[in-house]
Amino acid sequence: MINKSIGARILIVVGIAASLTLVGLVVLYTQSQLATIIQDYKAVTGRMVSSVAAGFGAIMETGSAAIAEQYAEDIKDAIELEDFSFIRPNGLEAFRDNTTIIQVNWHRGEELFQQRGKRY
Repeated sequence: MINKSIGARILIVVGIAASLTLVGLVVLYTQSQLATIIQDYKAVTGRMVSSVAAGFGAIMETGSAAIAEQYAEDIKDAIELEDFSFIRPNGLEAFRDNTTIIQVNWHRGEELFQQRGKRY
């Protein structure tokens, strides 16, 4: 067994080299596919967020807080996200209280919108 022929040794070395090359190609291909999948995921997520923002903007133009609140809840349920919320500039989640209604009524100087009862 120790006295193998030169041909057998060369065949073993070539086989090992070919195996290592194949393993390297598989690793490179896998990394390339992973990068492509992540890039596609980010692009799709960006388009989805743009669509949601456009829909929300259209709803806000109607001036209906109730519809906007329902839209926000529907988005949370429809898209399997861990966290999805509309945040005010002060960091609090929108549509959970009467803050915006109070501000709009105060700026307009009249009660355009009825305040909702506390639900949360």
